[in-house]
Amino acid sequence: MVRSDLGFTAGKAASQAGHAFLDAWTNSHSFDREAYAKDGGTKVVLAAKGELCLRALYANVKAEGIPCSLVVEDDGSVTAVGIGPVHRGRARPFVRRFSLMN
Repeated sequence: MVRSDLGFTAGKAASQAGHAFLDAWTNSHSFDREAYAKDGGTKVVLAAKGELCLRALYANVKAEGIPCSLVVEDDGSVTAVGIGPVHRGRARPFVRRFSLMN
């Protein structure tokens, strides 16, 4: 999930999504990573309208024990959230209201 209100170029948005994915992956359990790899794994980049939205999403997902990460810039601003690896059915309640990043 990447902020859409910052006007990132496609490359910058991809970079932020990559940081979020890698951080979440690194913080996950090996059995989550193995299940993800076995099923072929899907990555989706969704758009969030602002920082508060990302912070709330991160807090809710973390509270459920789902692997996740918060990408924070040097100035303290949040630019992305990574979720997973997790089965899409478990993530869906948290992300279904967001649209694909354009």
